Parts: sequence; structure tokens; C-alpha cells
Amino acid sequence: MPVTPVADNKPEAIPTAAWARLRDMVAARTPADGRTNALYPRLRCYRFSRPARYEKTQRLTPGG
Repeated sequence: MPVTPVADNKPEAIPTAAWARLRDMVAARTPADGRTNALYPRLRCYRFSRPARYEKTQRLTPGG
């Protein structure tokens, strides 16, 4: 699927249609709210059906 390049990573710079496509792809691959592991190592989807405050911190550990 061709993607329009974005000059920066600010959410307002990404077209609404792109957000809709991403939302539809996540919804199709996640059966329920919460975390779902993807087919690729260390890639996960987080699905929320209503607005939620969510923060994630990267923790660098050996072997992880």
C-alpha cells in the first residue's frame, strides 16, 4: 500500500485517512482491548475501545 511521505512525526501532519487505515488494521488483528502480540518479534498492538491515558517506558535489559 503506497504511503504519502510525512516531513515530521507530528500527529496533525498525518492525513486523517492514514489514521483511519491504521485504526482499521489494528482492529482487524486484535480480538479484544489490551495488548496483542504481532507476528513480528517485539511488535505489539495496544487496542483501546474508549479514550485512555497510556504511557509506556522502554526498559533496556540484557537479553530482552
